[in-house]
Amino acid sequence: SIGFDSGKENKQLIAKNKSESNIVDTITDGVLSVDKDGFITFLNQVGAEILCVDRESSIGKHASDIVDFKPVVLEVLKTGKGYIDKEFLLTKKTGEKIHFIKTAVPIKDEEGNLVSVVDTFRKIKRVNKLVNEMNGSYANFNFDDIVGSSNKIKDCISKAKIAAMSMSNVLITGESGTGKELIAQSIHSFGERKNQPFVSINCGAIPRELLESELFGYEPGSFTGASAKGRTGKFELAEGGTIFLDEIGEMPIDMQVKLLRVIQEKKITRIGGNAVFDLDVRIIAATNKDLFEQCNKGAFREDLYYRINVLHVMLPPLRERKEDISDLIHCFIEKINMKLDKNISDISFGAMNKILSYSWPGNVRELENSVERAVNLCNTNTITENDIFIENLHKNTTRFSDQGSQVGVISETDIEPLEVIEKRAIERALNIAGGNITVTANLLQVTRNTIYNKIKRYNLLNR
Repeated sequence: SIGFDSGKENKQLIAKNKSESNIVDTITDGVLSVDKDGFITFLNQVGAEILCVDRESSIGKHASDIVDFKPVVLEVLKTGKGYIDKEFLLTKKTGEKIHFIKTAVPIKDEEGNLVSVVDTFRKIKRVNKLVNEMNGSYANFNFDDIVGSSNKIKDCISKAKIAAMSMSNVLITGESGTGKELIAQSIHSFGERKNQPFVSINCGAIPRELLESELFGYEPGSFTGASAKGRTGKFELAEGGTIFLDEIGEMPIDMQVKLLRVIQEKKITRIGGNAVFDLDVRIIAATNKDLFEQCNKGAFREDLYYRINVLHVMLPPLRERKEDISDLIHCFIEKINMKLDKNISDISFGAMNKILSYSWPGNVRELENSVERAVNLCNTNTITENDIFIENLHKNTTRFSDQGSQVGVISETDIEPLEVIEKRAIERALNIAGGNITVTANLLQVTRNTIYNKIKRYNLLNR
């Protein structure tokens, strides 16, 4: 007769089942299976943690007995129809809401009879986290990335750090190109939400008919052209973190009303949906407009203005912190060298003089553009005056001619006493440098003591 070792086979079967269970436990989604009557036949550890139940004691119980809400998986037993990546907002008896994305697969026997359902699920927060990681929706900058040592920028950073330690909404104001998003990201990176999403949206770059769906999301088929799967809005993606509303002054009035409601109620509803989602998002807004003036004109809602302008950080224009220009230029040169595989190491006095003589209405963004152009044009290791081309798009700002209008450039036909020329040069250099003695001395290529003596000699102390 043929011998049969049932003990050995049972051990192998137990080992096989344990191995399969361990494999499923490595899956980062919750996995649950029920038989045709709704009794749980399998639940992995992740699923147990998401559902807040004990894994071992749940096996063998009816699905409706382990949670205090109606299990969605039981509907599949009734209909025999599964679904893929479907969202559900379930409310527990305690009032707590659980937002899932789920996939349910009905399992049938050879005769087509439903025998079980396998349900995989994950919290929507985790889905949004993955989306943010793919989209790069996290802050890349902090206060250490801000270049400058002027009193103006130091004061700005000081106020921004105070804002970073608070949970209140922040309004950043400043001219175009001053670096408002850099400050916004720095505030986020310095605060308690630094490890959470930083989601940015430009309110002026999105057509008004699409802005609401971008901010709040929409349900499948809620309007013509809508995705069949629906879409998660920026506010949901920013859950637990910060949403940066750039150019908020461009937001249409009707959208301002909806934004105000979201801020007040801390809840959102997607377009075409009924589910109400709780919201935990900090708002940082930015604008280059005078919103107070916009309120007086009726172009911006006063109630929204006071909601977003709890803490205010104002970025100075570049013309008011010219002592930072040298540091900015060298920072840009280093960055652009790497980008273009160049080896620029210096900038001439004439080039720096020309740069400092300009008012930079486009601020830091315009300066970086000019430096990158200069690095491209430069064929030595030093940027010269001929490499600096300033494309002035603003009417009432300084222009440069081939004859030279910079400080220290004197026409051969101007025969004046040397002291008159020297006094004028010092006055102009002081104006360009904003009264900064060090910058003035660098412009005129003399020592600080010389400048102090000349100021006293020409009675420029009270200028």
